[in-house]
Amino acid sequence: MVFKLACTGMWFFISTMNLQLHEFYVSVSHISEEESSGKLVWDCRMFKDDFEKAIISTMGRRPDWLYSNEDSVDRQTLIDYFNRHTQLSTNGHSLNLELADCRVEGDGPTTTISCNFITKETPLNFKMIKVTCSLLTDALDDQVNMIHVELNGIRKSKNLNSHRQTLEVVFN
Repeated sequence: MVFKLACTGMWFFISTMNLQLHEFYVSVSHISEEESSGKLVWDCRMFKDDFEKAIISTMGRRPDWLYSNEDSVDRQTLIDYFNRHTQLSTNGHSLNLELADCRVEGDGPTTTISCNFITKETPLNFKMIKVTCSLLTDALDDQVNMIHVELNGIRKSKNLNSHRQTLEVVFN
C-alpha cells in the first residue's frame, strides 16, 4: 500500500513537472501590409516564460506585468526589447515600428504573448524588404523565430535563429 501511494505520488510529481516546461523555443511572426493605410504590420507571438527569461537576461530586470488586468503586459519593456532585437527595412531604409496591441493568451506553460507592431511610415514602391530578428536568441540557445512575409501576392518564410537572423524578399 505504501509502495502504491509512493508510486502514485511520484507519478503525479513527475507529470506536473512536465507541465511547467514546454519542449521547444519558438516565436512566430507574420509581416503583411495593412490594406487601409499601406503600412506594414508585424504580428508576433512568443511564449510568455521565454520572453521573461530574455528580459531578465538582456535587460537585467523582470518585466512588470500589470496585474490589474491579466491580459496586459509591460508595454515599454516589450517595446524596448523588440526594438533591440528586430529591424524592418524597405529598399535599404529602416522603418520605425510602434506597438499597436499586445495581449497575453492561454494558460499554464503554453501562455503566449501576442503583439502587433505597425510601421510609423508608409513605404512606397519598394522592391525589397529586409527583416532582421533575434528575438529570444540571447537567452535561449535553441530559439527559432519563424518569419512569414506576405506582400504583393508573394509569401516567403524562413526560420531564423542565433546564427541566421536575416530574411530578404525581393519583389519584381
